[in-house]
Amino acid sequence: MLQFAFLHRLLFFIIALFCIFLFPGLSSGKAAVFLMLLFIAAFTGSFAIPTWLHFFAKTVDVRKRGRLLSLRMFSGSLLGILAGFLISKVLSSFAFPVNYGILFLTTFLLMLLSFLSLSRVHEENEVFEFKAEKHPVKAGWEMLQSDKNFRSYVITDMLGQWISTATAFFPVYAVSRFNAGAGAIGTFTSLLMIGMLVANPVLGYLADKKGHKINILIYHVFTALACLSAVFSTNLYIFGAVFLLSAVAQTVLGISRTGIALEMSHESKRRMYISVIGTFSSVFVISGLIHGVFIELAGYETVFIADAGIALIAAWMVHKKVVEPRGQPIHE
Repeated sequence: MLQFAFLHRLLFFIIALFCIFLFPGLSSGKAAVFLMLLFIAAFTGSFAIPTWLHFFAKTVDVRKRGRLLSLRMFSGSLLGILAGFLISKVLSSFAFPVNYGILFLTTFLLMLLSFLSLSRVHEENEVFEFKAEKHPVKAGWEMLQSDKNFRSYVITDMLGQWISTATAFFPVYAVSRFNAGAGAIGTFTSLLMIGMLVANPVLGYLADKKGHKINILIYHVFTALACLSAVFSTNLYIFGAVFLLSAVAQTVLGISRTGIALEMSHESKRRMYISVIGTFSSVFVISGLIHGVFIELAGYETVFIADAGIALIAAWMVHKKVVEPRGQPIHE
């Protein structure tokens, strides 16, 4: 766990040095190296996610995970506001590419602090011998076949990943339909941020007390309401509700999307469960492009109504097909 975490952080230091000392005198070769370093940093970060979540589940009590994840998102949102201000100052105060080098170096130093904190967390010894799967695709498929509850959740999660793309088109739709200016878009962004700050502690507490299933249900219902509100809003003031509803839905993803999977899986298969969710959700990396094509063909309203219908179908599946894993026997 710590080896992956340190490697991921070290790459940002290397990128910072590259920007400050080697990038000046831009060429296609240097640009290719820069993009490759960014790709490796992203790859190592995503590669460590199943291990990190396994570590998180081992070290945090099941009835405290929701609040801890919500605190993580809450503090991240607040620091994000400060980071946005500092980024704009650095980019305007220093010439390219030194300004980017300073930002990557700052990122490395902050991530190094988190690494030092992470290294102080006590991790219990494994009670089983973990063995990497020789055929992970086959193992993942067999897992879906044998665990009906997890299979039902993966299906609803795939639907959830599809409809989440609709939120990216809400600002564009506001500009297209209501001629919203930069001021209105800034207000919508503020509403989204405020909604997430308020929703985080509430949904974190709800996940700890009632389980993650109710949060997943909230996600689909609120996404459907956001899509319908976008279609039936008559002015920009009412359209603001779209972003408040979206804020609640997006907050759920950070707290309960993987949180429920951690409770479905046995410790020995926890990494594989998380990997399966990530693998299937990666299929929808092009859903934004597909949404764009459908919008060109049928219009925003038709696509938003269709997404609302898919969200309600997913909500019904969560309610009827997915069993809250807390208190239930764990599938082995």
